[in-house]
Amino acid sequence: MQSKKELRNEMINYLKEIPKNEREARSQNIHRLITNHSFWKNNHWIGLTISQEHEVDTYSLIQSGWEDGKRICVPKCDPKQKKLTFYEITSFDQLEVVFYGLHEPIPTETRVVTKSQLEGIIVPGLLFDKKGFRIGYGGGYFDRYLVDFQGETISVFFEEQLFNGDLPHEEHDVPIQSYISNKGVIK
Repeated sequence: MQSKKELRNEMINYLKEIPKNEREARSQNIHRLITNHSFWKNNHWIGLTISQEHEVDTYSLIQSGWEDGKRICVPKCDPKQKKLTFYEITSFDQLEVVFYGLHEPIPTETRVVTKSQLEGIIVPGLLFDKKGFRIGYGGGYFDRYLVDFQGETISVFFEEQLFNGDLPHEEHDVPIQSYISNKGVIK
């Protein structure tokens, strides 16, 4: 079996090859599926990351959240402590570009949201298996955050990101409760 690093790099390269118009169409389908899902309907305080170009678009989902009266919360990574802190954003102007070109909230322009306030998190990743395990970007930030998270977790991804078989995982990895791909909902 390939290592996590090999699987991660292979998927990043694959995702970057998907034509932009196809990525946008697939993202729109995922957007429709998640906004009609109980996760979206039942949770008011939602945590999610700002998408990178090769990922499922979250900008339109965030915009829909604001229109639906959702409280949208975005994580900021602390690389020294290897932890996440979520901040509520009400505008894309409250984001800054940080390491690796990621967009994160500007702490002085946003407000910290506690783990107990978050009702649901859309957890990012690169590869997913049917048991709920995922391979992310390798920092372990979300697995550490989710250890004692009491809310609902879901991930969104393109159909090719669903791994055929079991992904390598470690004891501390936290499985996700459900997924949505451009082909539909997976429990």
